[in-house]
Amino acid sequence: MNSLGLSALLFAGQALALNNGIGKLPTMGYDTYNAFEKNYDGALALEQARLMKEYGLVDAGYNTFILDDFYALENRSEKGEMIPDPAKFPDGMLKWTRSLNKYGLSASAYSSNGYKTCGGLPGAYGRELQDLETWRSWGWGGKGAIVKYDNCYIPYDNVTMENEYGRYERMLDAIETLAKKYKHPNKFIYSLCQWGWQDPHNWAPRISNAWRIDGDIRPYWSAIAKILLLASTSYGATDFYQHGDMDMLEVGNSGRGTPVGDLTVAEQRTHFTAWALLKSHLLIGTDLRNATKDTIEILGNKELIAINQDPHEGKAIAPFRIGLQPDFSRITYNETSPPGFWAGTSSYGPVFMIINTLNETQEVSFDLTENWAIRAGRQYMVRDMWLHEDVGVAVRNWTVKLGAHDVAALLLKDAGPEPKETGPLPYPSVEDLADEGVQMGFCLMRGLANNCRQQCRYVRKLSVRNEYAKESTRGTRWAVAGKGSYFDTTNLPSHSPWVWANIVLGMAIPLMPLLSELVWTAEMPPTKEIFSCLPPGQLKSLVYRFSDDYFYHLKIKWPAQFTPGVLGIKSPCLSSLAMTDITSWAATKDVSSLLVDNRESLQVLKLRFLEEFTRNDKLFDIVSPIIELQRQLRLHTLHLRNVLSPGVPGWLEGFDFTCIRVFVLIEANTLGNTRSKELWSIFQRTDQRFETLITNCENDAFIELVESTQELERLVLSSVMRLITDFPKLNNHFATFKSLFLPQDALWKLPLLPVREVMGLISNCKQLEQLCITLDHRNQEHIFAILSEFQYLKHLFFDRYDDMMSVGDARGPTLGPTAFINTFCDFCNNISTGSAFLSRLELVSYFRTLWSVNSMGQIHMEGESNQLGGIDGSTQRANDFKTPEAKVGGNYNYTPVQIGWTDHLDDEMVLALHTWVTNSGWNSMTTSRTGPEYLRLNA
Repeated sequence: MNSLGLSALLFAGQALALNNGIGKLPTMGYDTYNAFEKNYDGALALEQARLMKEYGLVDAGYNTFILDDFYALENRSEKGEMIPDPAKFPDGMLKWTRSLNKYGLSASAYSSNGYKTCGGLPGAYGRELQDLETWRSWGWGGKGAIVKYDNCYIPYDNVTMENEYGRYERMLDAIETLAKKYKHPNKFIYSLCQWGWQDPHNWAPRISNAWRIDGDIRPYWSAIAKILLLASTSYGATDFYQHGDMDMLEVGNSGRGTPVGDLTVAEQRTHFTAWALLKSHLLIGTDLRNATKDTIEILGNKELIAINQDPHEGKAIAPFRIGLQPDFSRITYNETSPPGFWAGTSSYGPVFMIINTLNETQEVSFDLTENWAIRAGRQYMVRDMWLHEDVGVAVRNWTVKLGAHDVAALLLKDAGPEPKETGPLPYPSVEDLADEGVQMGFCLMRGLANNCRQQCRYVRKLSVRNEYAKESTRGTRWAVAGKGSYFDTTNLPSHSPWVWANIVLGMAIPLMPLLSELVWTAEMPPTKEIFSCLPPGQLKSLVYRFSDDYFYHLKIKWPAQFTPGVLGIKSPCLSSLAMTDITSWAATKDVSSLLVDNRESLQVLKLRFLEEFTRNDKLFDIVSPIIELQRQLRLHTLHLRNVLSPGVPGWLEGFDFTCIRVFVLIEANTLGNTRSKELWSIFQRTDQRFETLITNCENDAFIELVESTQELERLVLSSVMRLITDFPKLNNHFATFKSLFLPQDALWKLPLLPVREVMGLISNCKQLEQLCITLDHRNQEHIFAILSEFQYLKHLFFDRYDDMMSVGDARGPTLGPTAFINTFCDFCNNISTGSAFLSRLELVSYFRTLWSVNSMGQIHMEGESNQLGGIDGSTQRANDFKTPEAKVGGNYNYTPVQIGWTDHLDDEMVLALHTWVTNSGWNSMTTSRTGPEYLRLNA
């Protein structure tokens, strides 16, 4: 059974799993089981729907209704179809569904992947498609509707030759088959109810939109605490389109049920807060005829629902201070308590959830920077999401007083720098670590050696690079600008900074409990011992560069305790893997092994071959594991660089692209660009659907593909050699675009586009969130007036024609920047035209397209990096070849400015931006800038 051909995966800015077209956000609705079990009928169910509408719960986001078991007769019809219970639904199920729809609710389905449901009624095993057809004939489905698929009366593995994964996979295939048959966009969201068996967070995201993490919930604190404890071990699997289901809500069930529930109001607040912030389904499970004011207020908390349904942040909050913490507080006083400290982020700001797990009132304090999204040296306004008001400004830490089992749900917003009287930061050397990413530079390496534990505490992403001194005789240096020479092997055993670096990293990595992303682009290989320091399964993303020196160093006689290589990762479960600078003569064992070892978890794959890769046999040695494993892979993102130059698409012709939603193709070789025509034609013939396309291979076949792709949301043309008017039908698809990057290159070959013609096309992009275009200095107010009508536009980049004309020579910038800044400021300061536009924008940038980058993704040090010289002095930093010891003031932490493609990854566009954040004040913005910022536009 090939579910790979049926599954669809979607890119939305972060690594995702199964996407059958819907289910990006957690489901909100009503489920009959907790309140009634089998003791309900159609009239009682409609009364619950009516009350949902009356109490404002439908308007709050609850949009589907699940008849959870006991809606059908025990026996099927002669044709094998389920029969609605006529005693409960005397007018038939279709009429009942139409009555339900009038309240703004869709009808969801319940069944089991066994021969019977848990209530002993017909299960769907072996009749998956037939039951889906029946539900469709009843009017079930539509926006927000799910299939809750239970796990009762399942056949033995040796009878069906299927395990749990295989049985659940059958319903996924049936859902996709039905959707294809009727071309229905609102397919069922697929939610497994397998009670947490076999660690479903490790496998369920491949075949479902949600999965239960535990058995059935009960209205007691002990049951809530148990589920929270399990969530603390599996929260990392939750993201867009993949949600850990913590079961239905027990809010409102105190004093009712068998046995009687005893949750206090405080415990119900904690229950709802945790379910909302951990991005679980929110399924009401109480009889709303008996709902109290507290019940409705808890279920209708719009601030928590907004974070649960955040369209821009899919990750759940994560625990910190987990386990026994006698040095912090008594909040986790025993090993059975759930973690009390949780933190994460949202598009509205950083979030904290603090739970008092004790049976008595206590004050609980925490440091702000225990949340990775908090920046050191900043103060934050604190909003209590239960009081629905701002409760003060936090500087470095915060204290809350909580009753037994009560919760604090806090949303923080940056309120500016700390007051000067606050004093120095406790650990000045780790100020930069407030960000989630850390680059291993000379200074940081020294700091790690001296203070490992505090330095490593918050590191989530670690980047290891070594730009080492040109023609150095001292071996590899850390964070010294310039290109380097070979490693000095004579100093390896005792003096090499690389050996020292491996020792320090070996100490530091075990002290990075949050580390999940590693970028290794250094010339020297890591050692297997470094990777073996990571706990099994901790590393989720790896960027790895096979440099020219890499294989040279594999031949060196290393000290006995060091074994170079990348194959020491324990129990790999990478979701994102990028391998760059792969050469034709390179050994392929590391590449193939990483692919094989991570085949069950890999969702994003990036392969970058060097230009000189011209041998087809070597190419196939590397990609053959991809071809062999593609039915096991669940890739949704594929980035390729220089794969067409050796010959015709070859292996790509036989690759199954059905699940690929994000495709990047960059070719440095002209021949590869030409041969891309065949690949684009294949995609068009097979009706391939992408949501993101990034390429520099623009030709007639590509234009035809873009024009035929109805679902395209992001289009990035990294080296535009054609006018936008060359895409005659593109105008028909602008309504779906969210990101559009059309910087115009080679202006000496192409005429500048008329402003009104371009804006006339772009004005149809009603959903646009990011825009990059090239325009001249005329009619700028007309441009801004059109753009101000975009309700969702957040990031705006202008690629200026008059400045591009001076790129590559010694002339300074023209007057274009000044004119642009002045015009834009005047427009935005005009209350009648620009104030609303300004309030929506998060980032506005004037920039220059820096296209003079060599095939290795590096700046030509002799000339190209002077493109910014007249603006901010970046040239001096980019071309500084002095060693750290020569720097004034002992500042060793010099990292050269990287412009263009960074990390040797051609799909990560880095623009040298002159950036203004809109809330910083426009009057002073032209003098407040201290230099360019660097924005990564990751595919």
